[in-house]
Amino acid sequence: MNIEQMWQDVATVGRVDGGGYRRQSFAAADLELRQWFAAAAAERGMSCEVDPFGNLSAWWRPAGLKAGRARRPRRLPGRRPGPRRHPGPARGLRCRAAALR
Repeated sequence: MNIEQMWQDVATVGRVDGGGYRRQSFAAADLELRQWFAAAAAERGMSCEVDPFGNLSAWWRPAGLKAGRARRPRRLPGRRPGPRRHPGPARGLRCRAAALR
């Protein structure tokens, strides 16, 4: 799956008339994208965790990573908190989708 296909999978989720997106936390669109993100991460062998604030992150933990090594597992945030009033389609999502490639 390439970035264009991933983008098409989520392009209509939360879209509002006149342009922009409304993906408020824990609303239907946000929950749909969280499910999509978790599935996309799982397809790539990544595990997902939700922090105490409800932020979803995917972790890449290579099998050869030994305990005590300086390198830590890589974290890929599913969404960033903060105000988003009808942001454009690429705000953050495109970067995260590219990281899942």
